[in-house]
Amino acid sequence: MNRLKKVLSKIHITTANGLVFCDRPDKNSYPDEIYHIHEKAKKIDASAVLFRRFYEEGEVTHSKPMVYIYYKNLETNSKEHKEIHKKIWSACEIDVYFIVSDTTINIFNARKPADIIDPIEKKLSLENLCLVHETLEKFEDQRFSALVFGKGVFWEQDDFFDNIKNPNFFRNKLSVINTPFQRLLEYLIEVRKQLHSSTNQLSIAPERIDKLLIICILIKFLEDKKDENGRHALEKIYKTEKVTDFAEAIEGGKFLSVLDELAREFNGNIFYLSQTEKKEIEEANLNLIADFLRANIDIRTKELFLWEQYSFNHLPVELISSIYENFLPREKGIVYTPPFLVNFLIDEVMPLNKAQKYFSKEQFKIFDPACGSGVFLVAAYKRLLQWWAINYFQEKSEFILPDKKVCQRILVNNIYGVDIHPTARLITVFSLTISLLDRLEPKELWNNLKLNNLQENIQKDNFFKWAVNNKGKKFDLVIGNPPFDSKKKAVTEKQLELFGINNSDFPNNNFALKFFEGAMFFGSIVCLILPSNALLY
Repeated sequence: MNRLKKVLSKIHITTANGLVFCDRPDKNSYPDEIYHIHEKAKKIDASAVLFRRFYEEGEVTHSKPMVYIYYKNLETNSKEHKEIHKKIWSACEIDVYFIVSDTTINIFNARKPADIIDPIEKKLSLENLCLVHETLEKFEDQRFSALVFGKGVFWEQDDFFDNIKNPNFFRNKLSVINTPFQRLLEYLIEVRKQLHSSTNQLSIAPERIDKLLIICILIKFLEDKKDENGRHALEKIYKTEKVTDFAEAIEGGKFLSVLDELAREFNGNIFYLSQTEKKEIEEANLNLIADFLRANIDIRTKELFLWEQYSFNHLPVELISSIYENFLPREKGIVYTPPFLVNFLIDEVMPLNKAQKYFSKEQFKIFDPACGSGVFLVAAYKRLLQWWAINYFQEKSEFILPDKKVCQRILVNNIYGVDIHPTARLITVFSLTISLLDRLEPKELWNNLKLNNLQENIQKDNFFKWAVNNKGKKFDLVIGNPPFDSKKKAVTEKQLELFGINNSDFPNNNFALKFFEGAMFFGSIVCLILPSNALLY
């Protein structure tokens, strides 16, 4: 380990600059660093993490992981290496990772998936993602200095933009098209389009197709969520049905029996289908959905696409929620909220270093007045669970993650939202369910876990009508991205009376400002995305 420290110190990667070793987090490490080490880095077997620390008035407010460091003899393109890369890329957390052996150091781009070199054999390669291969004695590449990561300018370096000087860096430059979110989103949108265009063949209504896709993603997530022995939460059901995965269950006509078993095990109406829905499914040819789950070819581009590039167990749950957002009806004034913006706002209004101040009694009620897919609620719920773990650590000097009872209690007692679209409510509940399941080990999922249907927490309603019927409620935080457009969204004078305002108070009858007034009525803290001209002019 001393040798590793000596090598890293040549590029200023030291404990003073944010280096934390996973086997013994320094007592001077910050709570969110310790949380990340235990919740994520250790689960991917990292030896150390380089954090970028953010300061305010000389005090560290929060930290962001930038680099994972592996101190082991790990052969490039080995099965273990590919598995590590899949998890790191899917997690969307870090920029690069170092693999340091006894004699060499290899540095890999963590922002690109493995290259597919043989779709039939499902072979992947990581060779083109290697940015540096050097002996330990010679290595002192300042492009990977802690000072560069500390300023957040790693991807802005000239080498990433000069194809002649450094073609290797150039082909590895940062691009949104390489993110797991963007690739999965584009694929799902095209699959959905194909399924909708085949409605006559499927004999399923378009809204049912959306629901089936949502269920498929949730089941894909459960298949990927494995324990230390490689077992996932659905093995019991698959063994009973004599199938190996959900795609095989669909092809074998066992779609409904698998869902019925899931509905019995989990309760909460998450996997519930009405008799009408079941009848449609029984009469439909679901092979297109099975093909979607097997996915060797991206039907949009005809290029290679493999689930093997992804690890749903490590894909951030808020990204799944953001993907669902694209299933909602697109109306004028409704703007998509990218995950990075959601996380930025959560960091602003729910900073990790305020866990004791805001959540010492497990009470911090959050409300989204136009929740859409639930992307803000998912990120907020995730932060509440982080707060719980940080508070426990600071009180007990022991790091543990909340168990299923705590996770459910925090969800039911603190997360609320409304939306006028019925599909939005369904998607929000699914997204929050995945967030809950993401925190549990597979064995916990089958140990009498009964999901709450969140009927009282997430409601289908017009916010202003809801407000009149719930005027006595108060929330610690109102957050969201309300629609901007006023057309077809009349708010009655009676509804506005609750807030002490009327329609004539708003320039151009601005709809977003009415949400803002309502949010201030209900929330101690308000964080809404609004059009700038509505407030400034």
